[in-house]
Amino acid sequence: MDITSLNRNFWLENEPDCLELLNSNWEKVPLLNCNDAQRLQSGKLVRFRGMIQDMYNPEYYLEKCMVVNKNSAELNVINGKYIESIPCKENEIMDHDSPSNVTSERQTFVMISAPGLNEWAIEMESINNKMDFQSAMQSVSCNSKRTLDEDEKELEVVNSPTKKQCSSKPAPAPNSSVSQEHLLNFPLPNSSGKACHIKIYDKSDTIKLNDLIEVVGFLCVDPIITDSEDDVETQTHNPPTSLIPRIHCVHFKSFTKHNYMGNCVLSKPMGVVFNEMLTVLTQLLLGDSFAAEYLIYNLISEVYSRQDFLPLGKFCLNLSNIPVETVNFGEEIYKIIAEIVPKSYYLSMTLENMNDLTFIPKKDYDSNRLTSGILQLSANTHLVLDETKLSTGKLNEAGVRAVNTIANAIKSQTMEYDFGYYKMDYECNIAFLIISEGKSMLPSDFHVPLKPVNECVQTFGEIVDAAKVYLNTHLKEFRMYLDVARRNKYELCQDIQESIQTEFVNMRQIANATIENLHSLLVLARLICLSQGKEALDEPSWRRACELETERRIRTSH
Repeated sequence: MDITSLNRNFWLENEPDCLELLNSNWEKVPLLNCNDAQRLQSGKLVRFRGMIQDMYNPEYYLEKCMVVNKNSAELNVINGKYIESIPCKENEIMDHDSPSNVTSERQTFVMISAPGLNEWAIEMESINNKMDFQSAMQSVSCNSKRTLDEDEKELEVVNSPTKKQCSSKPAPAPNSSVSQEHLLNFPLPNSSGKACHIKIYDKSDTIKLNDLIEVVGFLCVDPIITDSEDDVETQTHNPPTSLIPRIHCVHFKSFTKHNYMGNCVLSKPMGVVFNEMLTVLTQLLLGDSFAAEYLIYNLISEVYSRQDFLPLGKFCLNLSNIPVETVNFGEEIYKIIAEIVPKSYYLSMTLENMNDLTFIPKKDYDSNRLTSGILQLSANTHLVLDETKLSTGKLNEAGVRAVNTIANAIKSQTMEYDFGYYKMDYECNIAFLIISEGKSMLPSDFHVPLKPVNECVQTFGEIVDAAKVYLNTHLKEFRMYLDVARRNKYELCQDIQESIQTEFVNMRQIANATIENLHSLLVLARLICLSQGKEALDEPSWRRACELETERRIRTSH
């Protein structure tokens, strides 16, 4: 059976078998992210992957509803699950008092494309999932007569010009007073993407704000238009489906560890690719291979666990001593990073941006929704903060709050969302890279002052051009390398733990080492192992971490 031909009625009658079919044919369901919703068939299964940007109050709907034919008095129970509202023909009316009616609850989530998704990742997504609509139409015409008849009966009701919806609030008119930007509510300025309202019927309590998930459900792109004079909340919660489709979810799963490279396999040993990446980043970091090595560890870092509210694995890197008068360092480095990581964002920390941009989500009680902010990002997004753009001047009150918010996010990987009457902490998992002239005003886990080579500074433009040419032949393996490094398993064996504990006692006696120093060494040692494809900490990796941190402390003391 073709998963794309299933309709709602068949699913409701055969749900266990359909779920089994879906699990083995997940990738065959059309992906809404890279296909036009208006060209997909309403009432058929679609996929959508992205981040949970907001969640609305629970919505009550009629799971079972008695409908009466006004002419023949014939009674018919209609199932309202997986559909926006109960469809009624012109000669039908609902029996609101029928004991057969069953009211149930579903949860609406606002889901958007992953913020900061880079062009290459979008392109790879499209290559793997873009539909050939002409072939799809030919395929539909070859389906069984029975399937087409079933579809036509339901679509005849749903799409009829004389139809009426028996429940649920419909969508606003296209000339709504609420702007498209307001409705889409993307976190990042001038960003593009897609948004959907996802209706979840089961296990909605397992979904949290900012989770990355992929859903499969029945597409709805045609609810009735309503009056544009409705209040802001009604318009916000019921946007035109041409802009924000509805998906009635039958199943969902986590999407955090997605490989945007598809079925590509790394063709070289991890250590070889590490050295190739180190070579090109050394040139881009003005001849400083030491700083380039730290940058690679920043690129594969993530918060892998939390212990007593402490985020383990965070690796905020501050690269300082940038010769700002001779090179446009931050923007050029970011362009390279954006070519090799799936999700990233460059924030020029100008006074204007810090004072005027919205950084944390804030509850808008007029529209009863969470208005997004720049820091509402999904897990494993790389945020490059270019402090070299901060000119002389004064941060206003909002600017000071923005700096404090970023600082708290770096330190604790949490941030306070503003709900007006109260604030609530939400966890994040953002890899921060700070570019600054002197030591950053923001905190960092690892501060590395650059040691620029004069020749590299003078020829930086040519180096960037050469790096781009080099990357053209290495992009695939660099992208795969970073993905594999982040996915690799890692463990800290008991014997090496005992060795480290003994050595740390000596370090405290000789060099006044602190618990924070030990934590930094363990984080760095873990990333060194992952960068080389090792699944457990070994003595050489631990030694390399100690060498790097000794050298870094010498640099930062000057």
